Amino acid sequence: MAKVFLSLEISVKSASSKDNINKLNSNNIPFEEYEGEIYLINKNVFDSGVDLRSREYDKPYAKFCMRLADTTDCSIYMGEGSLDEEVLAVLYEVFGDALEFQLTLSCNSDWESISACIIFNEEEDKYYCDTEVTESSEEEDEEDEEDEETYHEENEEKNLFTNAKRHYDDSDYEKAIKVLQKYIAFEDKKEGLINGLRLIAESYEELEDYTNAVHFYDEVIKLDPTNDFYFSRKGYCLKQDQKYSEAEEAFRKAVDLNPKNIWAYMHFGDILKDQEKYTEAIEVYNEGIKKNPSQPKNTISLF
Repeated sequence: MAKVFLSLEISVKSASSKDNINKLNSNNIPFEEYEGEIYLINKNVFDSGVDLRSREYDKPYAKFCMRLADTTDCSIYMGEGSLDEEVLAVLYEVFGDALEFQLTLSCNSDWESISACIIFNEEEDKYYCDTEVTESSEEEDEEDEEDEETYHEENEEKNLFTNAKRHYDDSDYEKAIKVLQKYIAFEDKKEGLINGLRLIAESYEELEDYTNAVHFYDEVIKLDPTNDFYFSRKGYCLKQDQKYSEAEEAFRKAVDLNPKNIWAYMHFGDILKDQEKYTEAIEVYNEGIKKNPSQPKNTISLF
């Protein structure tokens, strides 16, 4: 089954109160309390958004975001099912009319960009997600047909990455790597190189070639040394290769960069536990809980 990619921007917050916190916790809605305010999901997502892939749950709030996307009227689905109306009601009660968000869903060459908000229909006495499609691949395809040859000439590097991503989505990881090697040879922009190297690393990870995956995560880290995600993935690959000491260093760097990275804390603690370093493992688990006190109860229980 092809992967679905979700890019979500949701800058939603509300005044903190015990009642609001209890409502969110009781419905397993992820949030972060910070300086007297409640941020839906967490403050980092509020500031920067989040990118996710279907059936990957390395972030504690991943499934909630996927279900939020499935609640819209987008024609591309994450496959997790819509949020219950009870959850929509709580979201509306806590965050009110401010609960607007934008997302892009893509699968193979198809994609849609959506603008949505949670609203209450008084006549129907019902909460639902009001959705507007702002852009789609269908519209883009019509434009491309007008001048396809010029488009390909001017966007050779972009087309290489798009083709590589299509191979990746189709689980043809070896072909994706081959195309991406050409892409990074053309690409001279930092962001493009990071995207290309990251997808190479992830392709090797899918092939369970963890040595090469670590190599390319290291290349990405050289370009973006403050992103905890790359250290987390590097640590996971090292763990799979049973290189525990190096994996510990990678996960420690990840949580130092981002104390909200619960996934890294969990795997960090698991590595120590697997080596029967039980005291150190407990210290890491407790550190993760201490750094994330406002996470929902279902998240804390992952420790």
